[in-house]
Amino acid sequence: AKEKVRPNLHKWAAEHSDSLIRSTTMSAFAELKPIREQLAAANNDLSLLLVKSDFRDLVIRCVSAAVDKLTVLKGTGPGVASAAVAAACPANLAPHLSEMAVEMLGHKNKFTTAVLSELTEKLFDKAAKLASKLDTPLPEWCSPSGLEQCLYACAMLNGMPTSAPEGEGVSVG
Repeated sequence: AKEKVRPNLHKWAAEHSDSLIRSTTMSAFAELKPIREQLAAANNDLSLLLVKSDFRDLVIRCVSAAVDKLTVLKGTGPGVASAAVAAACPANLAPHLSEMAVEMLGHKNKFTTAVLSELTEKLFDKAAKLASKLDTPLPEWCSPSGLEQCLYACAMLNGMPTSAPEGEGVSVG
């Protein structure tokens, strides 16, 4: 597992009615619709969109809005919400605000929408640089979410600790 076990999360989730979870989730995922529309307008050619700063900004706004809507559920902070949004976001454009990703940015235990926006922006820019060097179609890992997963895998393969000393994050910038 990528994250620490938090036993209270299951208890808190059980406190919500199915209809509240369903309506909150549907409302949150509806925030991703402009991303789907932009992808459709570009014939799902992510390489065309990754280089556009207005598309990056749209993704950051939509992902942040979706995460904010999910965090109204007790036990759902930005980290947990970002995992759900990452799974629902088209083209792997939303990274998961994992503990390791937060620490790689140099933020210790700071799970906020602002940190998620910073992570998304940095990974989006890296994906854009890679896309400019690769032929289309882009591999699935050439996306903000794919790069976050690659960073995690590299850290695990290299035996890196899952927590960095405070203020000593690994640069993704």
